[in-house]
Amino acid sequence: MSLSGYSIGNELPSGRQSKAKGMVHDISMAATKAEAEQAFDLFIETFEAKYPKATVCPTEDRDVLLTFYGFPAEHWVHTRTTNPIESTSPRFGCGRGEGRAVARGSPA
Repeated sequence: MSLSGYSIGNELPSGRQSKAKGMVHDISMAATKAEAEQAFDLFIETFEAKYPKATVCPTEDRDVLLTFYGFPAEHWVHTRTTNPIESTSPRFGCGRGEGRAVARGSPA
């Protein structure tokens, strides 16, 4: 489990990791920056007292972690994905053959 590269799962007992993972998901999939900030605050509030190591780095880098919400909403789908084809352009990966490689020796 990670929050933009932070391995918070290592700092939590296994019984709490699934709840933390769901909360991190809520942060990253929030519809607005305000909702993301609210989910972020809830994550920190929930885990800071008992597991401070899991919240130190995310708390320090809060602004950087929420920078995503400064981009136009129409780009979020492509920014959220880890698939390099989907993240580069909306026209690739649509299933219509765009971006398909041509085999060597084949006419273009």
